[in-house]
Amino acid sequence: MKPGTSWGAAAVLAAAHLALVLDGASRHSAVFDEIVYAPAGYSYLATGDHRLNQEHPPFLKLLLGASWAGAGFDAARTPGWREGSGERWGR
Repeated sequence: MKPGTSWGAAAVLAAAHLALVLDGASRHSAVFDEIVYAPAGYSYLATGDHRLNQEHPPFLKLLLGASWAGAGFDAARTPGWREGSGERWGR
């Protein structure tokens, strides 16, 4: 192989790697799962019910949910949170 050819191949591989990294980072950033944690934390505060996301300890989710305080969620008017609807959640 000629010396210029190996540099060209390395440049093409580096460009492909950069493209894959940027594509993945746009879809899976360090905060891609907060779309689940913030509503779970808010539901913990609004209802006292921890059914929504039971994967991790609730402290950080509660902090995220506190930023939504006053958003107007009323558990009494939401069918999924009424008394007796636990069978939907595997209870």
